[in-house]
Amino acid sequence: MLFWFIAGILTLGAVLAIIWPILKDKAWSEDPASFNLQVYADQLNELERDHLQGRIGEQDKESARLEIQRRILSTNTDIKEKINQTDKMPSQFSRMILAVLLAFLIPSFALGTYISMGKPGLPGQPFNDRVAQTSKQTATVAAAGQHGEINDMITNLRAKLDKNPNDIKSWGLLGKTYLMQKKYSEAASTLERALQITPNNIGMRAAFGEALTLAADGRVTQKSESEFKAVEKHTPDDPRARYYLGLAEYQRNNLTAALRRWIALEIDTPADAPWRTMLQSRIQKAEKESGIDISALKLGEITKRPPHKGTIAPNQGQSTQVSKPIPGPSQSQIAAAQNMTAKDRQSMIQSMVQRLADKLKDNPNDVDGWLRLARSYSVLNQSESAINAYSQAAKIAPNRIDIQLNFARALFPAGTPETEIPSRLKPVIENILKLDPNHPEATFYRGMIAKAEGDYSLAHELWTRLLQVMGPNAPARKSIEKQINSLKMQK
Repeated sequence: MLFWFIAGILTLGAVLAIIWPILKDKAWSEDPASFNLQVYADQLNELERDHLQGRIGEQDKESARLEIQRRILSTNTDIKEKINQTDKMPSQFSRMILAVLLAFLIPSFALGTYISMGKPGLPGQPFNDRVAQTSKQTATVAAAGQHGEINDMITNLRAKLDKNPNDIKSWGLLGKTYLMQKKYSEAASTLERALQITPNNIGMRAAFGEALTLAADGRVTQKSESEFKAVEKHTPDDPRARYYLGLAEYQRNNLTAALRRWIALEIDTPADAPWRTMLQSRIQKAEKESGIDISALKLGEITKRPPHKGTIAPNQGQSTQVSKPIPGPSQSQIAAAQNMTAKDRQSMIQSMVQRLADKLKDNPNDVDGWLRLARSYSVLNQSESAINAYSQAAKIAPNRIDIQLNFARALFPAGTPETEIPSRLKPVIENILKLDPNHPEATFYRGMIAKAEGDYSLAHELWTRLLQVMGPNAPARKSIEKQINSLKMQK
């Protein structure tokens, strides 16, 4: 009798576990494959491990944690848009009918199966034997199931392509699946087959070039380089093509050409892009191997490339003058700079920046010019001059959120302790919050300022609201909750 009572309870639990999601309204969906946030979550976990193992000190840990939080918050707005997409669900009546059917069918099926196959009188098995057997079974299942779903997907895709060899979506998905399994040769041949159907698919062509490169142990072959050049011709800003074309130059020992490509890509790469660190590592390695001072290269790219246009607050349009790009140093000038003494080379670089500053005297409302000047000063590690240039741009374009954020980040750069928040930061952050009251990064900054001022109630209110804006699965959530809990100790 006890057996049947326990079986009934377990059956009821199983039924409820299945029908509850059906009955429950699902109003929102989240994107679980948010790559950037996953990278940042891993970085936070790794930071804690390094601190516990004594590799970094408390102050270094807090500075690094703060920077990771900033990057998470700067991308949170885009992630939130995906979270707020409404899923289409069946009607409430349809879900109710399905739930009722399952509530009857599941117990009936389980009972029928047990009556025909079950053995309630089977003797018990010693615990140690059960543990040993379970461990073997678990290991076997884990080994077999690790790639089981992917293998099933490949089998299904192949079956679909046997029936319909012109199914371009299935070809593309099969190629990406092979890439995920690191079967680069299979991925390359699959994507090449797909390109025979749609030769103008630029995204697939870039993936094909990458698969060819990875299949060649990371070397950009002649064929893969031609694919990347085709991508670049159609889409000059494609970051994958730009990176691998730089790698091709690097592998031919054309280090200056490689640095030009990679530095231009670095300038166009968002500050919070997870792969930015890898790109900067490549640049540093090429700089060290070549002995080239990349300051001139960076300034050349900055002065000839217009800054990206950012967000302007709704109904707050404004007119600002736009400058023409200033020609950067030529190839011969860069080569000559490498043969100069460090002092002469620095003088040449300073003169380039001074020419940009002089142009702004004649055109003080040139917001793009001020942004170029600010980035040029940043290359020279002249932080105060960069702050002043960003300040001018912020005054000209008070409703450009991206410029206000750049100004704020210059005032409070990565690695600055929370105890050293400059007084100039507060009005900049308050201006951003006037333009966008729920801006995640600005809200986080404002909470830090409130905490530094001793206004713990305001800091608690701001960070609590920030948690609501971020959503339940944001990687920085635990860190911000820790900040909120620290406020209680301050009161």
